[in-house]
Amino acid sequence: MSSGKMTFWNRFGLDRFIVVRNCLVIFYLVSVLFGFSLHVYDRTKKRLVASKVITVYSFALAIIPCLSYKIANQLLTLEGERKSIVASVVDTIESLLLIQSLVFGTLRRFRTWKETAEIFEEIFAIANGLGYPLRTVVYVVMKRMLKKVVIGFTLLIVPVASIAMQKYQIEQVPIDWIALLVTMYPKVMIVNATGLFYGQVMFVGRFFEILNQKLGTLHQEVTRELAIISFGKSSNLYTEKLRQIVILRERVYILAQRLNKAYSYQMLIIFTLISILILNQFYFLSTVVNRYARYSEDVSARLSVAVLFMCILNFHEAYKVADACEQAIEESRATADILHKFNALNINPELKKNIEMFLIQLLHHPLKFTACGMFSLDYTVIFSIITSTASYLIILMQFDLADNGNRNCTTV
Repeated sequence: MSSGKMTFWNRFGLDRFIVVRNCLVIFYLVSVLFGFSLHVYDRTKKRLVASKVITVYSFALAIIPCLSYKIANQLLTLEGERKSIVASVVDTIESLLLIQSLVFGTLRRFRTWKETAEIFEEIFAIANGLGYPLRTVVYVVMKRMLKKVVIGFTLLIVPVASIAMQKYQIEQVPIDWIALLVTMYPKVMIVNATGLFYGQVMFVGRFFEILNQKLGTLHQEVTRELAIISFGKSSNLYTEKLRQIVILRERVYILAQRLNKAYSYQMLIIFTLISILILNQFYFLSTVVNRYARYSEDVSARLSVAVLFMCILNFHEAYKVADACEQAIEESRATADILHKFNALNINPELKKNIEMFLIQLLHHPLKFTACGMFSLDYTVIFSIITSTASYLIILMQFDLADNGNRNCTTV
């Protein structure tokens, strides 16, 4: 399989690493265009810095959607269609949360840009210190990041195309591209924010994976030597190798803690926003779209496709973040399983003592990603989103039925 891939890339004279890197650079430029990234690379200082021009531009782009979102949200309703009280309340809650996530999110990115830049620098410092070629360490994560971002933006394009076709071909009204952009702006923000956090957590998981491979190789070397002769001078060599692994793992653990601290508030807002968006979209899908069937089946179908793909997009972004955190946690736990294998060997007391201290350290410092301590970023948050959405959707539909009943009585 790998030889087939190499043949494909070599046939066109392409380097896989460079292609993936350039694609991610394009998405970084898109992130800057939408005002989600403040960092630029300063060639003189040779580090990431925050651009003042991009910062002002980001605040401007964050404020404009907040002022226009209520109007832009009408894109998903027909001209002259009256919204129910329940739908108006849900839209208001969504708009208020968007104001906080857009404006305060941009403000927090500006306040934490130094810490974010230091996290990037530490990631590449650890990658260089693992003893593997940098491309080998980085390429796997970059490829997964690219796949995640491509899927996210593909899921974004479908609702945009569906809404545009509905307005132009069916309702015969001009397409308000500014309103359409404002409507999709929060979804682009979610794709960008989760993509950045996803990539950095994937680096943490990748580092743990490589360190576990090093630890497994050390176990094989110790087992092989014990099968031939008893420990001699080489025991000091194995102890030193173990010490280096412990130091690197401690750096990765501290990196994960800094990463969680820097992005926990942002993830809290993003996952809350995802929950509200999914609830609002399913409510729209289950009630409003059915009303449009009496106008036109094409309208109902196109709106259903647009809203359904928005739901899939939000679920996809939440799942990818939870999956990355879960993989990093599992790789961290796997270290203890490998260390326990050393206990079955007849090793010297010094190495055994170092292994026991390592195990105690792992026991007292488990890896965990949370959103400001409110909930864990793992598979449990996906289950929570599904259950809460189902529960609140039933409640909203009951309120909507009661509101429709009152309106019918008033009309009569």
